[in-house]
Amino acid sequence: MYFAQSKIKFGSLFKPIDIIETTTESLTTLGGPTAGLWDSEKRAIHVALDDFATPEFILMHELVHAIDTLCETTETAEAKADLFGAILLSLIRENKDLIFQLIGQHYAEDSIYK
Repeated sequence: MYFAQSKIKFGSLFKPIDIIETTTESLTTLGGPTAGLWDSEKRAIHVALDDFATPEFILMHELVHAIDTLCETTETAEAKADLFGAILLSLIRENKDLIFQLIGQHYAEDSIYK
Protein backbone atom coordinates (compact mmCIF):
# COMPACT_ATOMS: atom_id res chain seq x y z
CA MET A 1 0.00 0.00 0.00
CA TYR A 2 1.51 3.30 -1.11
CA PHE A 3 -0.72 5.72 0.79
CA ALA A 4 -0.80 5.87 4.59
CA GLN A 5 -4.51 5.03 4.60
CA SER A 6 -7.04 3.43 2.26
CA LYS A 7 -9.88 5.87 3.00
CA ILE A 8 -10.19 9.63 3.26
CA LYS A 9 -12.35 10.35 6.29
CA PHE A 10 -14.53 13.39 6.97
CA GLY A 11 -15.81 12.55 10.45
CA SER A 12 -19.59 12.84 10.69
CA LEU A 13 -19.74 15.36 7.83
CA PHE A 14 -19.63 12.85 4.93
CA LYS A 15 -19.04 9.17 4.30
CA PRO A 16 -15.39 8.26 3.67
CA ILE A 17 -13.90 8.18 0.19
CA ASP A 18 -11.93 5.09 -0.81
CA ILE A 19 -8.43 5.47 -2.22
CA ILE A 20 -7.85 2.81 -4.86
CA GLU A 21 -4.25 2.37 -5.96
CA THR A 22 -4.01 1.20 -9.55
CA THR A 23 -2.13 1.59 -12.84
CA THR A 24 -2.64 3.81 -15.86
CA GLU A 25 -3.48 0.71 -17.89
CA SER A 26 -6.29 -0.25 -15.50
CA LEU A 27 -7.66 3.29 -15.55
CA THR A 28 -7.80 3.21 -19.35
CA THR A 29 -10.57 0.61 -19.09
CA LEU A 30 -12.52 2.80 -16.63
CA GLY A 31 -12.40 6.20 -18.25
CA GLY A 32 -9.80 6.60 -20.94
CA PRO A 33 -6.13 7.47 -20.67
CA THR A 34 -5.77 9.12 -17.31
CA ALA A 35 -3.67 9.02 -14.15
CA GLY A 36 -6.57 9.42 -11.75
CA LEU A 37 -10.31 9.19 -11.55
CA TRP A 38 -12.98 10.41 -9.12
CA ASP A 39 -15.90 7.98 -9.15
CA SER A 40 -18.72 9.83 -7.41
CA GLU A 41 -21.12 6.88 -7.54
CA LYS A 42 -18.71 4.54 -5.74
CA ARG A 43 -17.15 7.34 -3.63
CA ALA A 44 -13.69 6.29 -4.72
CA ILE A 45 -10.57 7.99 -6.01
CA HIS A 46 -8.46 5.85 -8.33
CA VAL A 47 -4.76 6.77 -8.38
CA ALA A 48 -2.27 5.37 -10.89
CA LEU A 49 1.02 4.71 -9.16
CA ASP A 50 2.94 4.40 -12.44
CA ASP A 51 2.24 7.82 -13.99
CA PHE A 52 4.82 10.59 -14.52
CA ALA A 53 3.05 12.72 -11.89
CA THR A 54 3.44 11.73 -8.27
CA PRO A 55 0.63 9.73 -6.66
CA GLU A 56 0.25 12.53 -4.09
CA PHE A 57 -0.42 15.10 -6.82
CA ILE A 58 -2.89 12.78 -8.56
CA LEU A 59 -4.71 12.13 -5.28
CA MET A 60 -5.01 15.84 -4.51
CA HIS A 61 -6.18 16.59 -8.07
CA GLU A 62 -8.94 13.99 -7.82
CA LEU A 63 -9.79 15.12 -4.28
CA VAL A 64 -10.52 18.59 -5.65
CA HIS A 65 -13.03 16.99 -8.05
CA ALA A 66 -14.54 15.06 -5.13
CA ILE A 67 -14.88 18.15 -2.94
CA ASP A 68 -16.41 20.04 -5.85
CA THR A 69 -18.99 17.26 -6.19
CA LEU A 70 -19.73 17.32 -2.46
CA CYS A 71 -20.35 21.09 -2.66
CA GLU A 72 -22.67 20.95 -5.68
CA THR A 73 -25.84 21.07 -3.59
CA THR A 74 -25.11 24.48 -2.11
CA GLU A 75 -27.11 27.36 -3.52
CA THR A 76 -24.98 30.40 -2.76
CA ALA A 77 -21.27 31.17 -3.02
CA GLU A 78 -21.16 31.86 0.71
CA ALA A 79 -22.76 28.51 1.58
CA LYS A 80 -20.34 26.77 -0.79
CA ALA A 81 -17.38 28.48 0.91
CA ASP A 82 -18.72 27.42 4.34
CA LEU A 83 -19.09 23.81 3.24
CA PHE A 84 -15.72 23.79 1.47
CA GLY A 85 -14.06 25.12 4.64
CA ALA A 86 -15.77 22.49 6.79
CA ILE A 87 -14.65 19.74 4.39
CA LEU A 88 -11.04 20.96 4.41
CA LEU A 89 -10.98 21.20 8.19
CA SER A 90 -12.40 17.67 8.50
CA LEU A 91 -9.89 16.45 5.93
CA ILE A 92 -6.99 17.78 8.01
CA ARG A 93 -8.35 16.65 11.38
CA GLU A 94 -9.49 13.17 10.35
CA ASN A 95 -6.58 12.14 8.10
CA LYS A 96 -3.40 13.01 9.98
CA ASP A 97 -1.36 10.08 8.61
CA LEU A 98 -2.23 10.98 5.03
CA ILE A 99 -1.62 14.70 5.62
CA PHE A 100 1.81 14.00 7.13
CA GLN A 101 2.62 11.77 4.16
CA LEU A 102 1.64 14.55 1.74
CA ILE A 103 3.68 17.13 3.66
CA GLY A 104 6.66 14.79 3.79
CA GLN A 105 6.56 14.26 0.03
CA HIS A 106 6.40 18.00 -0.54
CA TYR A 107 9.61 18.56 1.36
CA ALA A 108 11.30 15.46 -0.06
CA GLU A 109 10.76 16.44 -3.70
CA ASP A 110 11.10 19.76 -5.48
CA SER A 111 8.32 19.02 -7.91
CA ILE A 112 5.08 17.11 -8.38
CA TYR A 113 6.88 15.22 -11.12
CA LYS A 114 9.27 12.35 -10.50
